[in-house]
Amino acid sequence: MKILVLLFFLPLRIYAGESYIPFGKVLQDEGYQLNLIGEYWQSDSRYDVNGEEQAFLEGEGFTSARGTLLGEYGLTDNLQAGLGVSYVSNQSTYQTNSIPDSATGSGLESTIVTLKYGFKQVDNLLYALEGYYQHSLYTNDVYNSSNQETMVLGDDGSHYGGGLSVTYHHGEGGFLNGRLHYNRPGSTQSDEMLYHFEGAKAWKYFTFRAGVLGVYSLGQDAYSSDPQNKPQVHNGVTYRYNSVNREFTEGYIGGNIPLGDGWRIEAQAGQVFQATSYDVGQRFLVRLAKRVEPQSKETADSRFKQYSIEANVVKVSPKKSYVIIDKGVEDGISEGMIFDLFHFDYLGGNTLLARGKVVKLASSKAVVQLIKRYSVKFELKDGVLARGLTR
Repeated sequence: MKILVLLFFLPLRIYAGESYIPFGKVLQDEGYQLNLIGEYWQSDSRYDVNGEEQAFLEGEGFTSARGTLLGEYGLTDNLQAGLGVSYVSNQSTYQTNSIPDSATGSGLESTIVTLKYGFKQVDNLLYALEGYYQHSLYTNDVYNSSNQETMVLGDDGSHYGGGLSVTYHHGEGGFLNGRLHYNRPGSTQSDEMLYHFEGAKAWKYFTFRAGVLGVYSLGQDAYSSDPQNKPQVHNGVTYRYNSVNREFTEGYIGGNIPLGDGWRIEAQAGQVFQATSYDVGQRFLVRLAKRVEPQSKETADSRFKQYSIEANVVKVSPKKSYVIIDKGVEDGISEGMIFDLFHFDYLGGNTLLARGKVVKLASSKAVVQLIKRYSVKFELKDGVLARGLTR
């Protein structure tokens, strides 16, 4: 635990690459992201509408595997849209007249459309409005014991919702995120609120994440006062489906690794530890994503340059005409060498700020005199990335 805490406060001079995308960030115009998401769930126990545990009998259990393909595209610099499809495979084991039995269900579960609108950045804060519509590709029938081999895939009917996402960027690679959504989870479920909070520490080659998410029911199920008479569907022994005013809280940890050329992989392990009309258990998720965004004009020009070294600005002169970088002679820097200075993080992208040349050297530091400014959108300050040009 002490190691995890230290990860958030180590003063590393490393910048977050594409290993992490905060909640409030929106794709740029004509940018895109492809997502392949795999999720596995295993129930440990279940809790009824009164929040009382109904433990599984020996040999009983429920597992679910879900695969989702989702593509997202930047329609403008502030608006992105997404389109996806999900496949689900469920399995439940139970006892029928003291005889072990099982049921399965698998198939295409739903198609989904998403929208996300990002507001202009305010200091270190990003805000975005999010919405989605999910169309179920199946219909659940009232339970019939003659068809007990086939389980439901989930709660049928149209699912839709939306709300606000907020990101606060604090320091080098530190992020606090929050999300609050209204959710309408199908034709047989109560309206509810979804919440999700996450803290992240992002370095260039790795991101550590930890968070909590859950559901708060608005208590509008038609069978709230008569749950035992709600029409039953074949959901095996799980309470995740056909529930009455479901609520749960899940904690999780995760890590992201960039793979190069816009690719990244994310892994996450979660535990539902509180539930009402729902199961407690473990959730495991893996996402493979490719994110491509158009570069600014200044950044595009740099694609044709060969940079031989990267450093960080550690001091800026009062008039911002000189900077000191954290590499020198022992790192191969020579007098007269040209450096481009970039603002580089998730909130601002990759923006060329200025160009300078080395005028003074020490063993592990160098003084760079600025010879041209390109952008004043971001402040020239400690922590700016310096890239040295091959001569």
